[in-house]
Amino acid sequence: MPDTDIALITDDEVESNLFDIVRDTDELDADFSSSNLEPGMSPFDRTLFLDTDTYLTDSVHELFDVLDEYDLAIAPSLSQGSVSGVPAPRTQYNTGVVSYRSNDPVRELFTLWNDIYREWREERDVVQNQPSFLKAVYETDVDLFTLSLNYNTRLFSPGALHGDAKILHGRPETGIENAARLINESSRFRAFYRNSYLSRSGAFKVVEDASPRYHLEKSVFERGLKQTLLEAPEYLKERIL
Repeated sequence: MPDTDIALITDDEVESNLFDIVRDTDELDADFSSSNLEPGMSPFDRTLFLDTDTYLTDSVHELFDVLDEYDLAIAPSLSQGSVSGVPAPRTQYNTGVVSYRSNDPVRELFTLWNDIYREWREERDVVQNQPSFLKAVYETDVDLFTLSLNYNTRLFSPGALHGDAKILHGRPETGIENAARLINESSRFRAFYRNSYLSRSGAFKVVEDASPRYHLEKSVFERGLKQTLLEAPEYLKERIL
């Protein structure tokens, strides 16, 4: 998306031509609060907010297009604990990737989010910012669209995808570009998990089918041991070759 302006909010000195706008601030703490979105933080009418540990594998212009109909778009979180004052069923959201409009409902949401976050942090020692975000969503009228995990593919725990991971989120030891290559080698429905701390080629294990043990047990149960043994060479040939 070469025609998309990029703004950076930072408390470090930055000398780079990669950013169209650099906003200096001395109000970023080394905790979850530094990624809380605030009214007026973005200089744009439509914004795609990204954590600093995210990586785009392709254009995501559709995250701006969805704002034609919605105020905000965000993917679910992998952590789904209870949130005070929000009844089940509930869905917590991961605030590391957020597409939003700079309009009144979103400004109201961000203001309330920060208020609840500060209150819960001081009174309940809740340092994570996603529970307070969900509480603010529940109490405001923001029109929210839930994104698929393809737009916020977390790398620290096992996951499942169908189609390409378009935004990866995490800092794998062997590099996020390497993770993108391994996970997107296939676009079929697949599961993935961290497999090696040191090996680039084996950093992530991607699985598109049930395990050999499952197929073996299923064959013995349905066809019997004799027929399974007769078919085993052909099965192994397909798997290996």
